[in-house]
Amino acid sequence: MMYKRTVAIVVSVVIVSSLYAVSHKIKAEDRDQDYTEVIIMEKGVKRKILIPKERVAESRKSSYDIDKTAVKEGVLIMFEDPETVDIERFERQYGLKLITKMRIGYFVFKNVSKYSDIDIISKIISNETHIVTIKPNWKMDKKSR
Repeated sequence: MMYKRTVAIVVSVVIVSSLYAVSHKIKAEDRDQDYTEVIIMEKGVKRKILIPKERVAESRKSSYDIDKTAVKEGVLIMFEDPETVDIERFERQYGLKLITKMRIGYFVFKNVSKYSDIDIISKIISNETHIVTIKPNWKMDKKSR
């Protein structure tokens, strides 16, 4: 009798855990389809952030939501050695305009190119080796991604 009860409990646990694993995998696949993965760099470490694709942004639209994949608000960049960077060349090469240099070392650039901020960030990460931090100059929401 004890053996049958133990087997029934084990089988129940296996079924429940399998169902949970399958539902979790489906949710992860849905998430991957609904978001665009973007690489940024913070303190020399590349990080992935997820940005809602346009159709997801449209379905959850509020008066404050915008399609982040097409945003042109600018970028924040921290260079390894700012004195060695030709800012004018950098601006021309990537379609940026220097707005200000912050005391903490960030250069704030406005995007004046025909490309989105995430496109420019991707190009800079691919071509430049003297960047410590580069990320979009977007107002960050408090939602976890």
